[in-house]
Amino acid sequence: MTIMLTPTFEVWTRRLASVCSLAVGAIGLLTLGSWALGCWDAGTFGAGYVPMAPSTATMFVLCAVAILVRVHAPRRRAAFWVGLTVNAAVALVALVLLVLSVRGVYLGAEHLGFAIHSRPGETPIGHMSPMAAFCFLLAALSFLAALSSAPDRPLRAAAAWWLACLLAAIGIVLLLAYLYGMPVLYGSDFIPPAATTSLAFLVLGFALLGFAAPPLWASGRRTGPAEGPGRVLVLVFAILATGIVSTGLLYYRRTATHYRAEVERQLATVAELKVADLVQWRKERLADAAVFHENADFAGLVRRFFDNPDDADAAGRVRTWLAKVQAAHGYDRVSLLDAQGVQRVCVPDTPERDAPQIDRCVPEVLRLRQVTFVDLHRNAPDRPIHLLVMAPVLGEADGRPPLGVFVLRIDPHTYLYPLLGRWPTPSRTAETLLVRREGNEAVFLNELRFKTNAALNLRSPLNHTEMPAVKAVLGEEGIVEGRDYRGVPVLACVRAVPDSPWFLVARMDLSEVDAPLRQRLWVLVGVVSSLLLAAGAVVGLLWRRQTALYYKERYEADEALCQQEARYHRTLDSMMDGCHLVDRDWRYVYVNDAGARHGQRKKEELAGRTMLECYAGIAGTDLIDAMRRCMDERVPRRMENRFTYPDGSSAWFKLSIQPVLEGMFILSTDITERKYAEEKLRHLTEVLRAVRNVNQLITHEKDRDTLLRRACDILTETRGYRSAWIGVFDAAGRIEVAAESGLGAGFAVVRAQLESGEWPECCRQALARPGIVVTHDTSVNCVKCPLAHAYRDTAALAGALRHAGRDYGVLVVALPAAVADDENEQSLFGELSGDISFALFAIEGEHERQRAAAERQQMQAQLLQSQKLESIGTLASGVAHEINNPINGILNYAQLIHDVASGSNEKLAGYAAEILRETERVAIIVKNLLTFARHEKQGQSPACVKDIVENTLSLVRTVMRHDQIILEVDVPGDMPKIRCRSQQIQQVLMNLLTNARDALNEKYPGYHADKIVRVTARVIGNAEVGTRNAERGGREVISDQLSVISGRVSAGGGRETVESAGGEPGGVASGPPEGGTTNLGPRQACSSAFTRSGASSVAGVSDPSSGSGGPERKHWIRLTVEDHGGGIPPAVRDRILDPFFTTKPKDKGTGLGLSISHGIVKDHGGELWFESEVGKCTRFHVDLPVMENAEGGAATEAGSNQ
Repeated sequence: MTIMLTPTFEVWTRRLASVCSLAVGAIGLLTLGSWALGCWDAGTFGAGYVPMAPSTATMFVLCAVAILVRVHAPRRRAAFWVGLTVNAAVALVALVLLVLSVRGVYLGAEHLGFAIHSRPGETPIGHMSPMAAFCFLLAALSFLAALSSAPDRPLRAAAAWWLACLLAAIGIVLLLAYLYGMPVLYGSDFIPPAATTSLAFLVLGFALLGFAAPPLWASGRRTGPAEGPGRVLVLVFAILATGIVSTGLLYYRRTATHYRAEVERQLATVAELKVADLVQWRKERLADAAVFHENADFAGLVRRFFDNPDDADAAGRVRTWLAKVQAAHGYDRVSLLDAQGVQRVCVPDTPERDAPQIDRCVPEVLRLRQVTFVDLHRNAPDRPIHLLVMAPVLGEADGRPPLGVFVLRIDPHTYLYPLLGRWPTPSRTAETLLVRREGNEAVFLNELRFKTNAALNLRSPLNHTEMPAVKAVLGEEGIVEGRDYRGVPVLACVRAVPDSPWFLVARMDLSEVDAPLRQRLWVLVGVVSSLLLAAGAVVGLLWRRQTALYYKERYEADEALCQQEARYHRTLDSMMDGCHLVDRDWRYVYVNDAGARHGQRKKEELAGRTMLECYAGIAGTDLIDAMRRCMDERVPRRMENRFTYPDGSSAWFKLSIQPVLEGMFILSTDITERKYAEEKLRHLTEVLRAVRNVNQLITHEKDRDTLLRRACDILTETRGYRSAWIGVFDAAGRIEVAAESGLGAGFAVVRAQLESGEWPECCRQALARPGIVVTHDTSVNCVKCPLAHAYRDTAALAGALRHAGRDYGVLVVALPAAVADDENEQSLFGELSGDISFALFAIEGEHERQRAAAERQQMQAQLLQSQKLESIGTLASGVAHEINNPINGILNYAQLIHDVASGSNEKLAGYAAEILRETERVAIIVKNLLTFARHEKQGQSPACVKDIVENTLSLVRTVMRHDQIILEVDVPGDMPKIRCRSQQIQQVLMNLLTNARDALNEKYPGYHADKIVRVTARVIGNAEVGTRNAERGGREVISDQLSVISGRVSAGGGRETVESAGGEPGGVASGPPEGGTTNLGPRQACSSAFTRSGASSVAGVSDPSSGSGGPERKHWIRLTVEDHGGGIPPAVRDRILDPFFTTKPKDKGTGLGLSISHGIVKDHGGELWFESEVGKCTRFHVDLPVMENAEGGAATEAGSNQ
């Protein structure tokens, strides 16, 4: 048994087949893409080369797919049938196309729908070459032979191998031909293979070699010699082949360069000779005409003849001159014209004449007075081609007009065309062309070798720049390559003929130019091939010798192996690591004792059975995928795998899976203990990270709830714990806050139990004793716990959050059961609990410090307020003392005036009485100010609210009327009396009316329908006052059931204005009618939703409803002053009762009014408070206790009189 732990020869050959087939497929796809994009000539590797046909590209793609499918799935039936079907089809199509192309038949179906058009006379493109069809036939046969080969059928494997070698050799020859510049079949009657086709066949040959090598190798029933020497020999052959091919290529390039230079030199020499001959010929013709240009004798003779046409002697002598010139130089016709262009004499005397051309040229020649060369022309399409040399016959003296024109007509077929048609050396394709430019065309002037009747008839547009003739007329000179008028590639030398519109082209077909070079190429290819074969033979002999040595050593090794096999088995059985050998059918060939122990099976149970039969649970796992890849692709794999046994236990193994000749070898090492240690270390690291993060959180988070919630998130986000929750309770044991992470909706049930005082068992144990409570089997010990499902397959740790002898709550986490008993784990958990406990302690201490600081600040504010009031009292006392003296003087003088005026001047006495009354009121105010400052107590007497209101209104009615303020009063006359100091209550009412007046004047400077001050009074019950006083706190929002007493509503819906008449009889007001606020009439009513502030926020105010300081009060009188002014802004409501605080200008208020009024009402056991809505209205309420009678009821005015 041989176990190979390195990639085998089969793996390398299959890799070669895969890479080469991918390259072949890529070439085919790129070619099809170029056809689709219309740039098919991009892959021809040179001008004039044919592209790969679409049918050829498609067959390359099919061959590549067949090889790839078979290489990557060698044991699948589907892959077998795909390869068989594809290559059978390829072979059949290649055979049909081979037969048709040899016969010159080309199918349009080969274009595969692409628009492909070949030029007439050129090689058809888009069709498969017969050479390509033959190579496809070889490739299909090689694949089919390798597909059907087997170890017991070595001939098929050998046939596949040699067919692949032949295909690769053909590809090499075709590619070398392209590299040497002499591609095969160009210039023949068959379509040549493209350069990309040659390259693809070479790569396809190597792919088939890699595909056919394993069957051929397996047919020898040996694994082959060692790979090292073989690779060296292959490398040596590759170096030799590269050197031979490179040397041959360099030699050929050098030979081709010299040969091409020699051919170009010959062409240039011929062109120069032809141009020199043409120039000389033109000069001679011009010289012949120049003889008659300025010849005085000939001019005198012509004059005699023109003056006397009947002069026979003159006519004869002129004709003699013309005849001698025509005979001496071989002119086609010689004629003499007079100045009007009329022919007078011609030799030979024939009726034909170049009348159109001569008629156009005679005036120009006479004007220029020079010899003129008229280029090749025809007088009619069916007429022959001629040239003309025209010379003006000048008179005997200068300055006289010409007598006529001497015309020499030249037939180019006589000398010019033969001159151009001659070539100095024998050649089957060489030719000289004479062209000129006419507009946008190049006109051929001479007769051509391969086209009859071309002179002046063959024309080529100037956009055909690949033609040497076009290049010549466009001004290019020298050696050029292109296609001639036949579309055949040629090599040409172009020259311009001086002093003429002619251009000369000396050209030769490239096929003739390259013919000698092609012969040398084939000789060189033969030499290179022979050298390659020789090098291959030498390398093969060395390989054979190496193989023989290997097999000899292998035989000797097999002998020793047989002796050591038993010892080898004993060694394997004694190993701690498991060894498994599986054949290609996935059956166990060998398993040692450790391997059987790892799988918890006996060796006898595994031998001869497949892996899936023994371990059905591995199906569909990563392990079986790795082994399948190793078996199919021969790729080794190393991995760590957790194996779960049928009883639920599991173990970790390190597996080394290697492809071997028999199939697959697996080495397994038990790493379970190492994995558990790594898991424990990883978990401890995560817990340490969690502890660190929680400590960082504690340093900056001061909110308890946020701290607990983020701590739980950290414990699970770091993966230290699977879930965590914290419960914190107060001193009475009631749950205050609970935070969790990783538990989800199930924690809601636990929260409800915690709020009801029920704690889980683990929490009770943690609170009952020190240390950590560990719950191992949560599925048994936590059955009644709502979180039992969340702790499945885990353990739980519970610890009390305890610091400085106080329990704050409990921390519970879930973690893997394997690490629950670890001392380090429990130590870290205890440290975590202690950190959170300390954080709770610190937060609680911080809250206590903040609470103490707040109380201290409040006491300081109260102390400051007391000091401020004391200072104001002192100031008020001093001011009152200073005012008392002038007030006494006013009183005395007013009394004197009253006494004097009584009986004599009643009007003056009335004024004095009024002064006395107001001065006494001032004195009372001063006394009240002293009382406010000194807290003096004065006696109170029963008073009627109606009288107080009337007395106050008598003072302000005039001012109100002046300010256009509507004064509405609703004070019933039969209301109960109050015990009070009337002057002080009047002072309070006066202050409220003054403030209302100022607010209305500020909002409405002139008259307005809503400029109203309303004064109302009603009796309320004790419960209503108690409700008011229960809403302490300085800023209170009154409910929407506040009552507003309005003026009486008339039948028409209007409002009566009540001054001071007796109101409606009534006792205790029961509040507004059901449904809300009483209607205030057509004018806007004040909203029932107010911000309410009152005296109850001031320290030291007694509750009128509490009964402290006197008998319990059952009834109260509420005196209300309401205005529709701008309201009191929220920003100043806290300070409105502060002494000297005012929002009025300095000349209109001192800020003492409301402060003094508040003090007066407080002294009367009542309450001053207000309701205000910014922009709408303000109500000030004065609640005063009703004087009770002996029976405990309210003392009405009638009862008092009784």
